Amino acid sequence: MKRKNIEDLKKIVATLRGPNGCPWDKKQTAQSLTPYVVEEALELEDAIHHKSDADIMDELGDVLFQVVLHSQIAAEEKRFTLDDVIDSLSRKMVARHPHVFENNSAKMNADDVKDKWEKDKSAQKDETNTFTLPKNFPALLAALKIGKKTRSINFDWDKPLEIFAHFLTETDELKQAIKKKDKVNQWEEVGDSLFTLVQVARHLSVDPEKALRMSNKKVVDRIRLAHKISGLPWKEYIRLSLDEKEALWEKAKKQLKTKARPKKKD
Repeated sequence: MKRKNIEDLKKIVATLRGPNGCPWDKKQTAQSLTPYVVEEALELEDAIHHKSDADIMDELGDVLFQVVLHSQIAAEEKRFTLDDVIDSLSRKMVARHPHVFENNSAKMNADDVKDKWEKDKSAQKDETNTFTLPKNFPALLAALKIGKKTRSINFDWDKPLEIFAHFLTETDELKQAIKKKDKVNQWEEVGDSLFTLVQVARHLSVDPEKALRMSNKKVVDRIRLAHKISGLPWKEYIRLSLDEKEALWEKAKKQLKTKARPKKKD
């Protein structure tokens, strides 16, 4: 059987949207599809981290389907086509990588490229658009993006320890808000502390979302193992005293650390 290509996919999607196409596909709009775009991207991320090449290929296909379907809807509305999307993307990639596509002898490492990318984007926008993010962006990701944008306009800390000192200042202010029982200020200071800690992560080249996921998993794994070590039904386990739960937590923590430690080679 002849392998399908992007032109075949465009025809398939056009048929799905056509007069004799699929009722579900025909009724979709750009707005109704947005939840699926997010969902497919998250499923792709999970496949990349935890699944096989076949799964990754499948999820990449689902993401590509969203791109082609959105482009088909736009084409029907005489707005733009998939070819326009590809042309715009290609031009942008070439413009953003002069160190690759132009006769440029300047040596650049990955960090240099990232910095130049952000600065080029900022230079092409005014001050309002530079700091405009989608309203539905997760707050952690938005804080990271804002930090990158402040760096692109040369308004950033120089060293991680400088930011950490600022983080400690923010947590001191949070402590004072807690002592004063000032609820409004508590919200503000928690937000300031989280934002600053994300900037610490950015300077350390740590993905704060991934780091938090790792910590979330670690806490859940320890609680589950602590319950298992207790040998008690869940209802009885949760009635244990705080000290008893703490002792089981420490045992679980030690076991998991031992399990994670690489074995010595003979």
